[in-house]
Amino acid sequence: MPDYTKVDEIPFDFERRIMSVVVRTPEGKDRVVSKGAPEAIFPRCKNFELKGVLAQMEDVRIDELRKEYEQLSQNGFRVLAIASKDVEPKATAYGRDDEKDLILNGYLAFLDPPKDSAAAAICALQQHGVTVKVVTGDNELVSRKVCSEVGLPTEHILLGVDIEAMTDEELADAAERTTLFARVSPAHKQRIIQAASIAQAHGRLHGRRDQ
Repeated sequence: MPDYTKVDEIPFDFERRIMSVVVRTPEGKDRVVSKGAPEAIFPRCKNFELKGVLAQMEDVRIDELRKEYEQLSQNGFRVLAIASKDVEPKATAYGRDDEKDLILNGYLAFLDPPKDSAAAAICALQQHGVTVKVVTGDNELVSRKVCSEVGLPTEHILLGVDIEAMTDEELADAAERTTLFARVSPAHKQRIIQAASIAQAHGRLHGRRDQ
């Protein structure tokens, strides 16, 4: 197998939801390889690859790709999109501006089911008056699927983007009735914990479990 040498890395952050590595190919090109949430990768792609043929990322095709991703998520798979492009080597460091005009190569889908004992453990907590809540960076589709497998209701869901628009008081009120918080960043998680503490201090919550 030809040798590839790592040249640079663009670290993951919760704003982009992407990380990239740059490798030097045997042909002397630099290949930017990005992975991340499909909804974050799609806008950075100019083309997608299907059976070795490149096609433009048109709206109709993006909808088809999104439906495939959503179907995988609904079945409980966590999905990463992989995209890349070859560029001429440069002397300066690579950065976010290099994560554009990519070619969508495909998806990585992996299954991480809850433990067999999870449903019984959650039931036991509820019987002891503990309110169980899930706080996760995963998307709402796969999170809803996992919650259904362990017996947690998901009628009320809050996403990270929803939390950003809320005041602390509004979030405290929402924490009382929300079971699942999805697509949240570490900063969102901190606000959720603080909001749950406020609600608990008011006697509105019996307990909390963070994931």
